Amino acid sequence: MDLIKKEERKRIGKLLFFLILFLFVIVMFSVSPVIAQEPIEDQNLTSKEKAEICLVTSQEIVDEMIAANFSSERINDTLTQAQALYDSQVTKRKTDFSLVIELCDNLAEIKDLAFSAVDELAALKKFYNESITEKMNSTGIEASILEIETEIQNERYEKVEDLVTETYEDIIDLKSEYTALNLFRDYTAGIFYLIFIKHWKGVLVVVIILLIPLVFFRRNIRIYLIKHKMERLAVRRKTLRGLIKRSQQGYFEKGSMSEGSYNIKVKKFAELIRDIDRQIPLLKEELAKLSRQEKKAFKLEKKIKGKK
Repeated sequence: MDLIKKEERKRIGKLLFFLILFLFVIVMFSVSPVIAQEPIEDQNLTSKEKAEICLVTSQEIVDEMIAANFSSERINDTLTQAQALYDSQVTKRKTDFSLVIELCDNLAEIKDLAFSAVDELAALKKFYNESITEKMNSTGIEASILEIETEIQNERYEKVEDLVTETYEDIIDLKSEYTALNLFRDYTAGIFYLIFIKHWKGVLVVVIILLIPLVFFRRNIRIYLIKHKMERLAVRRKTLRGLIKRSQQGYFEKGSMSEGSYNIKVKKFAELIRDIDRQIPLLKEELAKLSRQEKKAFKLEKKIKGKK
């Protein structure tokens, strides 16, 4: 019996030993990544040591951007300024190197802006090539693309995002106008020739007669124009949603679009939709105001007629 109990105690002891060892291994594996991923600022580094690390990282950023054919004047100036400030603080035996670290952060931000600008330009050019045909007058859009390229070349990356958004809007507007113009041209070409060319005098008289009511129905015309603009915005929003859907199909289903291009396009289209959603309530408010004015004018006219 004693022998059996002794064997059981050994087995239990071994089991406990392996259990403790197993728990120890789990704890070490779970803790070590946290330790490894601990950010620099949470470690016991001095301000000077952090500055030294960031200068090395900044030099790597400059080398990476030069290798990627970016203009280097701005980034080199920033790095030179950071290095000079570091040397000055060392010479003066200062302990605060926060301005050096700030310049390093600025350099990292410039890098992010630069690569983002190039990606956005590439996505814009692809959208331009897919949307514009030779028959469209795309001179203004080509000038905008050239302006974006110039801003990138001159290292003014902060301006690129707004310019890209405006160019997307111009491309969509040109595409919509060209489609509408083609439909109108096909429908009216024959009518214009038959009526205006052969009966231009009669047409001129009709135009003069039609211009007279414009003086009396300015408000009604304004209401019509606002409603028409709202309809155009609604069509434009529908077009943008269709473009988003097409981009999603190209990325998720067909695999014909890169992740970077997909993210940029969807982001831009979503921004344009939000801009439309901001415009529509303003137009509705203006429409309501004109409608109230029209009702007041009608009541006043009715009151005047009643007195007569």
